[in-house]
Amino acid sequence: MGTRRSLQLHSYLEYFSIFNLQRRLLSSLPTSSTLVKNIPHGQKPILPKTFPKPTNSDSFINQLCRDRRFKEAIDILCGQKRLKEAVQLLDRIDRPSASLYSSLLQSCLQLRALDEGRRVHAHIKASNFVPGVFISNRLMDMYAKCGSLMDAQKVFDEMPQRDLCSWNTMIKGYAKVGKVEGA
Repeated sequence: MGTRRSLQLHSYLEYFSIFNLQRRLLSSLPTSSTLVKNIPHGQKPILPKTFPKPTNSDSFINQLCRDRRFKEAIDILCGQKRLKEAVQLLDRIDRPSASLYSSLLQSCLQLRALDEGRRVHAHIKASNFVPGVFISNRLMDMYAKCGSLMDAQKVFDEMPQRDLCSWNTMIKGYAKVGKVEGA
């Protein structure tokens, strides 16, 4: 199937949300190397972050990794709640961006995946990435909502600059567990 036909078919399936047909066809679309490799980035098809079965997306994720498009692979894995695999992909990325770290931390927060969140934090430290206020706030929020106020406090204490969100995150975290004095 040609690139243009693949895109037309994918757009049609997305537009009309034909889920049963889409489930069968989506697994064959990503394996078309012309669909994944040869389309300019701005024209890439919008693929769902959740697939009916993890195996349907594995070939697509593998192709993205071969093409060194790790952020897109990580986004799909996070959508499938496969955080452990998403965090493992971090090691294959030369310079992860703030948006990638933010997406991973948000997924960890939503799934209350404290161990994976700690791995992301360790990766941030090991890669010499300077987190800035936004990523530090994400880290604190993830730690606080996962019940690890000590880790949240440590991130807060290490921040060179804090904003209103930083203070609110810590106050809410302490208030949630009933430590009014800490808040």
